[in-house]
Amino acid sequence: MKYTAEEIEFLKNNQSKMTRKELTEKFNQHFKKNRTVTAIRGFCKRKGFLRPKSTWYFPAGHIPVNKGSVGLTGANSGSFKKGNRPHNTLEVGAVIKREDGYLYIKVAEPNHWRPKHYLIWEESNPPVLADEAILFMDNNRENLSLDNLMKITKGELARMNKKGFSTLPKELKKQAVYLTRLNILTNKKRRKRGK
Repeated sequence: MKYTAEEIEFLKNNQSKMTRKELTEKFNQHFKKNRTVTAIRGFCKRKGFLRPKSTWYFPAGHIPVNKGSVGLTGANSGSFKKGNRPHNTLEVGAVIKREDGYLYIKVAEPNHWRPKHYLIWEESNPPVLADEAILFMDNNRENLSLDNLMKITKGELARMNKKGFSTLPKELKKQAVYLTRLNILTNKKRRKRGK
């Protein structure tokens, strides 16, 4: 966009006295133009028409608009009252299927969930420790029968995943677990000999 010498002079003389929005409105009224705030701002920037530094910050003694308020807004008195529960709250014992395909059961309030296959395993076996996992032998995460579950360590599971053993069919998976355990023991013995 071209600017006449008179328009440039107008912008140069008035730009330090008002905001860019006000300057644009005055410019458009005075010259009967339809320039945007962005266009005027860009032109002033290219020409080096900067507003005085005193307008770049709040002067000493300035009182903020939100003085005395806490947070961005006041408390919402109608929401989040103590004891209220959302309409979609599930009761203890509810079962859901998460995106990863595992079934989870709510075991306690307010929001404590455990994998359902862990609970089924623990009904007839010792509890699953933090460094252990339950493996589905047939790769079907909805088949929760006890003969389809096997407890392994997370280290064994990591090795099985790395070698692609976790996706093997049920007939080969048990041998893959034993092979992984044998590899882990062999590596431990090698490390001890190397010391």
